[in-house]
Amino acid sequence: MKNILKFQLILLIIAIIALLIMFANKLFELHIRSKTMLMVASTCFVLISLISFIGNKGKFSFFIFVGLIFCWFGDSIDNFLLTVIFFLFAHICFISAFIFYGIDKNKCLKSIPFILLPSIIITYWLYSYIPSFDLPFVIAYIIIISAMVVFAFGTKPFYWIIILSAILFYISDIFVARWRFVDTSDINAFFCYPLYYTSCLLFAFSGKKDIYCVKKIQP
Repeated sequence: MKNILKFQLILLIIAIIALLIMFANKLFELHIRSKTMLMVASTCFVLISLISFIGNKGKFSFFIFVGLIFCWFGDSIDNFLLTVIFFLFAHICFISAFIFYGIDKNKCLKSIPFILLPSIIITYWLYSYIPSFDLPFVIAYIIIISAMVVFAFGTKPFYWIIILSAILFYISDIFVARWRFVDTSDINAFFCYPLYYTSCLLFAFSGKKDIYCVKKIQP
């Protein structure tokens, strides 16, 4: 268990260093490919999640792992619509993971108004900026990511990493949308990337929950 955690922490450090290099490149024009650094960080969260899954082979950690693979593919391409599709599948996997973890329907229902209101406001704000061709994809994405956050709040027993990961992912995508449709300046990168990679890294480590559950039920 300790060796697994050490390897995961090494990958976490590598991811942080890659992101710091990427930000330094944007600030000081170091002529380093930012995309390469981002993919290093993305590969790290996939590997962290894979290690968690191999350690316990639980359904929760499996769907988190698959969801993060979809995130990796979404990060790797520059085609907006394909990226949206990959992340749609990622959120469907996260929802599946939450269902296998355990869902309290009442908690889900109670959280809906708190997620629905900001999602409606965001949709209204973005509506005039989004090209008509992209609009159905963006609305579908907002619906799915909102559902992901609702299911995260509905998880039972309480697991703070799930909820925090979902919230950070949701907020990061607000800045992604702003960057794509409202303001194309790189200032958005300094908000969306820290939030997004913190979310994905937390998701990756959340798979360890299955390890702890397996240990508890073993004789």
